Amino acid sequence: GRSAPTYELNPRAAYVLGIRLEGSIVQMALADIRGDVVSELSEPTNPSGGLEVVVQLGRLFLALLTAANVERDRVRFGVMGSPGVVDPRSGHIDIAPSIPHLDDINFVEAVREALGLELTIENGVKLAALGELWQGEARGTSDFAYFGIGSGVGMGLVSEGRLLRGARGAAGEIAYLP
Repeated sequence: GRSAPTYELNPRAAYVLGIRLEGSIVQMALADIRGDVVSELSEPTNPSGGLEVVVQLGRLFLALLTAANVERDRVRFGVMGSPGVVDPRSGHIDIAPSIPHLDDINFVEAVREALGLELTIENGVKLAALGELWQGEARGTSDFAYFGIGSGVGMGLVSEGRLLRGARGAAGEIAYLP
């Protein structure tokens, strides 16, 4: 008999980008395909907001790549958690008072262009709910509400193991209820 071939995963074959955007801080992390973080950077969010934050994200991404000694084309995908309501149809972020002028631009498309990367942007509290479903206290639970209290109040709703976003991305935006 022949012996079975052995394959080894090259963790540096590709990378993913994670971004946390809040009114006070931008954090970025680059991870290899095993999920090991290879580089992290953070700095205060540009208080001008809008396009200035887009420029800041592009600059930080290049600094992160340089620090990790990784070529841009090796980064395959990114995910950003942001404040506010991310409308999946328009690409706009509404109701994000902690960062001015986000609702003046198509923020999702502008960030994708600045990074040169396929990127998913979702409300940060909704992403936290998914994290709890995957590895946290809600693992094995199919229905729950995750409350996030920070500079604002938000909620991520999970039903039958799936994140509820609502027709325009506003499901769980309890801080703005009348």
